[in-house]
Amino acid sequence: MASNRLEGSDLPEVYERDNLPEVYQGHRYEEGLQAVEPEPPKIEPASTEAGSSEKAPEPFWTRKKIWIAAGVAALIVIGVVVGTTVGVITSRKGTSSDESESQQTGTDMALTATTTAFPTPSAVATTCHASICPAVLAAAQPSSDPKAFFLFGRGADAAIWYRESDGEKWLKDWASLGGEFQSQPAAVSIREGRIDVFGIDANDKMRTKSYQNSAWESSWADLGGGCHAAPAVCSMREGRLDLFTLSSTHQLAHKFYENGQWDSPESGGGWDRSNGYVASSLAATCRGNNLMDVTVYGNQKAPFKVASKSWNGSAFEDWSTLAGSFQNDPSTIAMTENRTDFLGLDGDKAMVYLSWGDGATMGKLKSTAIGGEAQSVAGLVSPSSGRLDAFAVGNDSKLKHKALVGSEWGSQWDDLGGAFNSAPLALSTGNDSLLVFGIGPEGKVIHTKLQVVSENSLNASNWFSDGGSLSTQWFREGPA
Repeated sequence: MASNRLEGSDLPEVYERDNLPEVYQGHRYEEGLQAVEPEPPKIEPASTEAGSSEKAPEPFWTRKKIWIAAGVAALIVIGVVVGTTVGVITSRKGTSSDESESQQTGTDMALTATTTAFPTPSAVATTCHASICPAVLAAAQPSSDPKAFFLFGRGADAAIWYRESDGEKWLKDWASLGGEFQSQPAAVSIREGRIDVFGIDANDKMRTKSYQNSAWESSWADLGGGCHAAPAVCSMREGRLDLFTLSSTHQLAHKFYENGQWDSPESGGGWDRSNGYVASSLAATCRGNNLMDVTVYGNQKAPFKVASKSWNGSAFEDWSTLAGSFQNDPSTIAMTENRTDFLGLDGDKAMVYLSWGDGATMGKLKSTAIGGEAQSVAGLVSPSSGRLDAFAVGNDSKLKHKALVGSEWGSQWDDLGGAFNSAPLALSTGNDSLLVFGIGPEGKVIHTKLQVVSENSLNASNWFSDGGSLSTQWFREGPA
């Protein structure tokens, strides 16, 4: 089964967390125990009278005492040897048991293993203050289990790194997929047990690597192109994915994968291009049932309007636009097969909401201002039918939240804390539970676990460190 797994003021202030200790994956050394046998007691010769040439015969009680002392010494030696042997065996059993228990429970891999602590807001200075942070983390859920996911990010070494979780604990530490990339990754699952991840390499080419049969391909495949935007990808039916980027002239570029091969609707294998100038990165939303939307900001200079192009089952329809003044990148989510929801930032960094369905003409729609003053694009998730949770980084670098239930937004943005160098990535793990990830200070990933407790509120846990050494830079050329 395939779905679009993931594509991945009144706002309050930011905490930066304390430096978190590195987890040293060292060795456990077992200190040897050496049994030292005591020297046997020395038995001095009995004293003799002066001038005597013979030793006086030892009385019986003296000989008896000597034998008793020798026996006690022997017992001591035996006790030391036996005790040492038992101790070593017990120690080894205990060590083996501890290691086995640690591996079985994955205590140090738990999603709640290390609580972060952030300094006072006055000490905070994150990259989101210099520029509005885009989405730089990606995730894909490769199975029908809503808790399981793979988390991806671009490392400080420019390689793509990932970490796997079952929703309760990390199954492995961070691992590198190699490569040399200038863009943040995008990821998707098109069937049970398969994940495809994408990135733009240092030569502007699109690269991809697949995970199947519990293993990654050995090398990155070259999909070519002169790519000028981070990849956007989604899956509208099992076995198919649609991939988007921008050409050097800022036109929408598209190709798809199906039946074991890459293709494109018009060019027969290359990249199709659409007319119109795209001023932002891309938001691709697959609604299922062979339906899909691509949303961007258009115009070569401000004001930038919202533009969306829909796939009708066999081809893309023309761009539909809504005038406005937007900046950075759009965020979209498929609420149902017939509905796409959008959140974007206006010229004052306040959030603007818009929703449309099949065949809608965006120019006739009315947007809704939901306030705030954000330093990132929105991270969107729908944990249950009719509910949309929006997250963004506030002007204090802390995570903010507001929920749409039915047709009503909450009255204010909730302050959830944290310290962000990226836009938030929100995942639904079933039963109204959410995980929200971001890049915190020093390039380490941080997360919190949230539980829906009422229409507009969430019950938040602490913030936790997931380690890693990820880049806080991103790939973006749009003027918006």
